[in-house]
Amino acid sequence: MDKKGLIRRLFAGDVSLPVTFWLFGGLVAAVGGRLFAWTVEENTLAIVTSEYGLTMVTGLSWLFRGYLVFILIAIWRSAGNYTGSTSWTVLARIVVLMNAVSLADVLLSDRISEAQLEEQVVALKEKLPAMVDDDTQLDDVILTSGTVDYVYSLVDYTSDDVDSKQFHDAITPLLIEGTCQSAQSMTILNTGRALTYWYYGTDDGLIAEVSVVAKDCRDFKA
Repeated sequence: MDKKGLIRRLFAGDVSLPVTFWLFGGLVAAVGGRLFAWTVEENTLAIVTSEYGLTMVTGLSWLFRGYLVFILIAIWRSAGNYTGSTSWTVLARIVVLMNAVSLADVLLSDRISEAQLEEQVVALKEKLPAMVDDDTQLDDVILTSGTVDYVYSLVDYTSDDVDSKQFHDAITPLLIEGTCQSAQSMTILNTGRALTYWYYGTDDGLIAEVSVVAKDCRDFKA
């Protein structure tokens, strides 16, 4: 049986309920979800600092959600075609409805939960300090009730070596653009928090502080 034939049979509910439910709905979805989460956790720093890292993760996340929608429909239809005990049909469809409600909540929400945000911050802090480019090191990430603070240091410059106003004026539009184009950053901004970027010299002197809020992104996209 070719792959396209299997996909069509799954979606039509023509694959047996035990195989559809336990193999494709249970094993494949569970392993795929855990593998995705593990990959993101192990590569948090690379994802955050890469130009397209967050975009790629967002795309893969939506691809996985699409699979979940597909397999929930497949299970529902397979349950309708099941010729065994009606109890299994009812139970399978109850599971589908419960997961559909949960998935709909995720799809319709553009906000990240407090627990998810805390997990992301903890995972990133474990990778620090780390260089994000030749001149800049990410030293810390701090979660507060109103902000997520990213603390950077310029590894080859003291605060006296840098014109603070010129640096601030140059880096601000770049940070706004990068933040507003990141789906993950937008989910944080939509919680009402600001993303604040702190830059220090090797002497621990403050060079610049830039805060980005949701309004900046509305203005940026306008």
